[in-house]
Amino acid sequence: MEERRIKSGISGTHLLTSDSRTVIEKNAEIIGSGEIEDYIADDSIFIDTCNNEFGRSMFYARGAENIELLGEENSVINGRGRSWKNAVDFYRRPSLIRMVDCKNVKIKNITLIDSACWAIHLHNCENVEIENVTIISKWCCNNDGIDLDCCRNVTVKNCRVETEDDAIVLKATKNILSKNIVIENCELKTEGSGFKIGTESVGDFENITYRNNLIKRSNGCAIKIVPTDGASVRGLTVENVQCEWVTGPIFIANGERMRTYYDGETRETYGKISDVTIRKVNGIVYAREDMPAAQGKGCVFVSGTRQNPIKQVKIEDCEFQMPGGETAGKEYPVGEMGAQYPEYYSLGTAPAYGAYLRNIDGAVYQGVKISLAKADIRKEVVMENVKI
Repeated sequence: MEERRIKSGISGTHLLTSDSRTVIEKNAEIIGSGEIEDYIADDSIFIDTCNNEFGRSMFYARGAENIELLGEENSVINGRGRSWKNAVDFYRRPSLIRMVDCKNVKIKNITLIDSACWAIHLHNCENVEIENVTIISKWCCNNDGIDLDCCRNVTVKNCRVETEDDAIVLKATKNILSKNIVIENCELKTEGSGFKIGTESVGDFENITYRNNLIKRSNGCAIKIVPTDGASVRGLTVENVQCEWVTGPIFIANGERMRTYYDGETRETYGKISDVTIRKVNGIVYAREDMPAAQGKGCVFVSGTRQNPIKQVKIEDCEFQMPGGETAGKEYPVGEMGAQYPEYYSLGTAPAYGAYLRNIDGAVYQGVKISLAKADIRKEVVMENVKI
């Protein structure tokens, strides 16, 4: 395997090729160029739901195999994201690492800071290891940490992610199956979601495991499963997760947005959610009154639709301190997701302070302990159109 070593400096795109190992040297800082022309615009560019054009990055590979991107002690890739804040090319700003159609990928032992856009974006990659990676990227509301887009056979472990947007996200911008993904032993702190499936969700997701993780803060709901573009989610396990300070613990809902991102990559029918297990998720949930998230009032929220119910959901042996605080008796109408952007608070305040389950064919809810920070007039658990 050919090895290339990189010292400190300012750069645009580094092209990664097959059978190569790229090492960021000890104490080196690779700083991103502020000129859009210095970044390769690959032919897999797409427009995301926030109208950002994705297709440029500092480290880029396309159709390559056997790639390693490694860091030595105190090595840093710095995207200088804040320098793009008022740039003419703001919506074309680059990610730090982007790999497309690659196999046998290792990204290890490196620190990524201040990405101009998403820090790591892997699209249609398989056999991937991401380990001991630190991401600190908080300047912009579109600063995702790790985005796995149509990927297979992936392990993400022992990473620390601190972002302004979602920390670790599974996406599918094409009708390609994402499967066999394990995320474990990570520490996450985010203004978005700790772990999320969606919103870009054309292809299906199968056999996903999220376990033994710490979400230190999440101001956009800790765990969100929101396929909206025709994707189905089959076989999801979330277990042994500690949430220290989150605005919502769990939000699972299917939507009907049906957006496309590439020509010819579309679904004709709405996706389904099935075989979901949530086990040993614990935490403190709070309501920030200065955020829209406060409307959600912090409960576990699982909602299919009457035409397309969620099938086989288990929520077991969890413990939450919920914010509570509802004191006036009133109706709590809760809408369905439909075509809107899927936020856990967007359907309205739930009629329960602990868990609201709706339109589920096969639900298990047991061993869940709920306490309250403030008294609440609502019921602890409300189920509507749920088959046990």
